[in-house]
Amino acid sequence: MHQIYEDEGKFNFGYQLPKIIYSAIISTVALRLMLQFLVLTDKDVFEVKKQKTKVEANNLKKKKLKCVIIKFAIFFILNFILLVSFWYYLTYFNAIYKNTQIYLIENTFISFAFSLFYPFVINILPMMIRMGSIHSSKNDQDYLYKLSQIMQVI
Repeated sequence: MHQIYEDEGKFNFGYQLPKIIYSAIISTVALRLMLQFLVLTDKDVFEVKKQKTKVEANNLKKKKLKCVIIKFAIFFILNFILLVSFWYYLTYFNAIYKNTQIYLIENTFISFAFSLFYPFVINILPMMIRMGSIHSSKNDQDYLYKLSQIMQVI
């Protein structure tokens, strides 16, 4: 808010850009962590499919199903708590600082646009490296493929 005062009410994109990028990256990382640990169940399903006998698979299925239900419950409760707390914070912030609402909306839209653009860059770079590994010499293929796997995890 002090920066808005110093800029005499003008939107200083150069000052806001690092904060926008930080918020987009932090929210993307938090979302990926929540999805990885609480929502994605493909590893559990694959583990049940790997069982050799049907009895073992049914026993493991019951255990994994309980675990998945607990994970989903935690995910939805955590999302509800986060949404309510964000709503509460934004409501009171906008009620107290009425003159900064436009800046908050502009920063939110820019951060949202960056969050939409960011996954394309993250997913295209590993694909381009893999394409390069296909067309490279045998010595470079393994190195480039492993590099693309590392980038895909990030």
